[in-house]
Amino acid sequence: MMTFALPTELEAVAPRSRVRLMVTDLHGDLTMPFEALPLGPGDLLVVNDSATLPAAVETLDGALLHFASRPGGWLVERRQGTGTRFSVVGGTVSLGRPVTARLFEAEFDVDGPVLDWLYRVGRPVRYDYVPQTWPLSAYQTMFARRPGSSEMPSAGRPFTPELVARLQVASLTLHAGLSSPELHEPPQLEWYDVPAETLRRAQAARRVIAVGTTVVRALESAARGPLRGWTPLVVGPDTERRVVDGLLTGLHEPKATHLAMLEAFMAAPVLQRSYQRAIAEGFLWHEFGDMQLLLP
Repeated sequence: MMTFALPTELEAVAPRSRVRLMVTDLHGDLTMPFEALPLGPGDLLVVNDSATLPAAVETLDGALLHFASRPGGWLVERRQGTGTRFSVVGGTVSLGRPVTARLFEAEFDVDGPVLDWLYRVGRPVRYDYVPQTWPLSAYQTMFARRPGSSEMPSAGRPFTPELVARLQVASLTLHAGLSSPELHEPPQLEWYDVPAETLRRAQAARRVIAVGTTVVRALESAARGPLRGWTPLVVGPDTERRVVDGLLTGLHEPKATHLAMLEAFMAAPVLQRSYQRAIAEGFLWHEFGDMQLLLP
């Protein structure tokens, strides 16, 4: 996997209305405003309609918990604080059986259904590079319809109705889980639902552009098995792409597992070149940052 140093001044710290796009193919990189997205007839853009949950909860003693759905229940990550049982507004939350080094089965004793409780007491997941708290609306894309993502499917964030009106668009759902900025674990099981019509259109399109790594995972899962369920598929350099031709994505931090998925579309030296150019041109990283279109 490629490596690079990310200057702190290139970390996007707030939502922005002006986003830049780097188009990368085997011949080089081209920079343009995002609204100039170079797609045309025969190109099908597939978007994720998952809506972001208020999946972060501060406990009454100052710990910070992040939550994500799992088959039959919920996962919890203790981001701050110590201990395994926490008092929260409306009840208690405990860390149950460990699933990974950082994720545990969540055990709840709270008022009402967990999803309702999160909407009452939670806020969006926010990492240290974003110093200010933003409302949940800042973490929703224009495609958001089905609540379930712990983190925003951020590749869809820069789109506007005016831009979408000139494109061929299909939708699916994948509820994004919790990333691991420090440990860089592979993604956990994530729930997806690909309408049969979306898969049919993708298979018939001249070129399929996935809006985000979540869409790649969902579409490639549907092409291999059921149209919905909990996917274990991890797309990497050795994965045969059966449906997706190109990827529209943000810029990912050093050592992020998402970089391995990018190598399913472009060789590491090409990605290294494009990231060096992005740094030189002052592109911004993370969920509020600039975008890259990979066209192998």
